[in-house]
Amino acid sequence: MCIRDRLYAGRLICSVLFGVNVALLGLAVFICTERSFSATVCAIFIFVSSTPILFVHSLAQSEAPFIMFMLSSFILISFYIVCSRSRLLFAASLCVACAILTRYVGVTLLPPIVCVLLFLGNRSTKQKIKDTIIFVLIALLPLMLWLARNVIISKTATGRSFAIHALEFQHLKQFVFTMNIFVFPVSTPFWSKTLYVGVAAALFLISFVFLYKKKYFRNNANTFSVIFPIPCMLFALIYLAFLVISISFFQADIRLSARFLLPAYLAIVMSGVSLTWHFSSTLNNRLIWHGFVLFVFLSLAINSPSAVAVALDIHRNGHGYTSRQWINSETVARVKSFTENVKIYSNGPDVIRLFTRKNIIMIPAITDPGTLRGNENYEKQMQLMCRELKEGKAILVYLKRIDRRWYLPTLQEINAKCVMPVLANLSDGIIYGHSARQTEQCIP
Repeated sequence: MCIRDRLYAGRLICSVLFGVNVALLGLAVFICTERSFSATVCAIFIFVSSTPILFVHSLAQSEAPFIMFMLSSFILISFYIVCSRSRLLFAASLCVACAILTRYVGVTLLPPIVCVLLFLGNRSTKQKIKDTIIFVLIALLPLMLWLARNVIISKTATGRSFAIHALEFQHLKQFVFTMNIFVFPVSTPFWSKTLYVGVAAALFLISFVFLYKKKYFRNNANTFSVIFPIPCMLFALIYLAFLVISISFFQADIRLSARFLLPAYLAIVMSGVSLTWHFSSTLNNRLIWHGFVLFVFLSLAINSPSAVAVALDIHRNGHGYTSRQWINSETVARVKSFTENVKIYSNGPDVIRLFTRKNIIMIPAITDPGTLRGNENYEKQMQLMCRELKEGKAILVYLKRIDRRWYLPTLQEINAKCVMPVLANLSDGIIYGHSARQTEQCIP
């Protein structure tokens, strides 16, 4: 299959998943709020009017299917607690297994669902334990097989190493900023953004505590309206804790952007809409609910112009790997014409590898982005690359339009160490080295 066809297929799949995720979120809130039309519409508006959510679903990456599996697993396991039908438990287990295979962070789905299986429902203790064992085995079996495969092939389970790099204040700023742009993407001081997040969290907590003291959860313990929000709230907390642990000990370059925070945000939205609706109903005070609806429509009014503009731009020009920037790239087309035996270094090997299927080598990194440790072999690796460029054994493809990768040397730093003749200076990249043989093939 041509790369254009594969990218188009990926883009189409994520577009379909956007609709599927909207439907799943709406279905969950609809059932949670006793078929409240206004609550369902509010949840759907929050989803479809958010520019970051549009961006994430347009990237043709793993987030869209992960969210689908996450929402499906919560809905299915909640129905199982209510109905106790085995096929629902198996379906939920398979959804969690698929979520984990899609992204390792899917393991954060296990604790909240295990808690629900063990502590909610009218089943006997023996049956609850049995259900939990079945769920865990089915959910984890594919992951165990995949990790075993990784160890056999590359001698490492996940490709990550342990290193201490504690969470910094900038991560908190990223978190606050991202949570704001989901709802109110307006330019305001950091303190006001922090206040908004704090007030939202406080109102969420107050609603939960009030309903708990009124014994709402106990009196409705076996209903979908109570069972569904609980794993959502637990998941959001565990998911955020997992990100903190990952950043602090395994993957320092994780940014708390919309891509990483979206699963937790959606879990908070579903449980938040449900809690607000039940809080208003329990108090028999519709003013609270009307205030929430007004808040949602204010967010919609602020978000919609930007969301519509972004959606139209994505439709015309694509986004990420599916963008016209890369599909019509002069530099990528030139690299694709080189013969297979040409050794190629680049600051964007992932992009070029995707479009050309060639073995592209990353230019020497100054720092390991995952551990923040300096590259002890940086000078030797740079000398080797420079020597190969000088002797005509390799070429360097430096992409101009790729996002700055802070752990790689800049073009000025590379030029200071290497004598590199310019082979081609194109609109979106520079190719350094001596003449490379080209194949007489048509560029699709």
